[in-house]
Amino acid sequence: MKKRSLMGLIRLLLAVGVLLMVYFVFCGTPWGTSEFKKDVIRYLEEKYAQEMVVNSNPYYSFELGTYSLSASPIDFKEVKYAVWQTTGNERELGDNYFVTYWAYQANKELNSYLSLAFPDNTVSGKVVIQHEPRLNHSPNAKIMPPSYDEVKGQLRNGTYIFIDFGRELDVEKIDQEYTYIYDIFHYIKQYGYTFDIIKVDFNKQNKLRLNYTDFMNINDKYDLKDYFKKL
Repeated sequence: MKKRSLMGLIRLLLAVGVLLMVYFVFCGTPWGTSEFKKDVIRYLEEKYAQEMVVNSNPYYSFELGTYSLSASPIDFKEVKYAVWQTTGNERELGDNYFVTYWAYQANKELNSYLSLAFPDNTVSGKVVIQHEPRLNHSPNAKIMPPSYDEVKGQLRNGTYIFIDFGRELDVEKIDQEYTYIYDIFHYIKQYGYTFDIIKVDFNKQNKLRLNYTDFMNINDKYDLKDYFKKL
């Protein structure tokens, strides 16, 4: 009886051990999670002049074997950026605070204009910034992000602008549709946005896609006709 109980206990412990091993493989270890979080807090304190706060528990990527989490400036929690481990033996830390901060500013500015220009709120905009330009920082000095206005001229590479009208293209009032699009383009030009691609969507069926050079060649609403013919 005792022998059976002992064997049962051993099997139970083995099963728990196997389950824990599987969990650690796919979800990371508690000590790895704790160490990563401490490293992130130290990394952010050393890098940025602003005080930062960690928003989430670390996420473990089974495919990469690395941890990541979300963080924000403590006085500006609307901006949520990622901090991650790089792959390889060094396991250095990286983050996308600057591009997230600039995208937040650009989106707020663009959508403020769109909400005024289209009070029915059917038109929305999104700015995606993927690459950070080389900025001059003093060595070993804590840094603050420059504003989007200060760097937007350097953000053409890897930046995409999406305008969604949230409805069908009204072909019976196509001249008015050209006016709407051109007014948005004029605003974007006026405020100096730079980007790789701008896309204008009308409920999936009609999509206008322009690179930056073609965009800059749009000088009035009738220049849009040739691009709509290509759809």
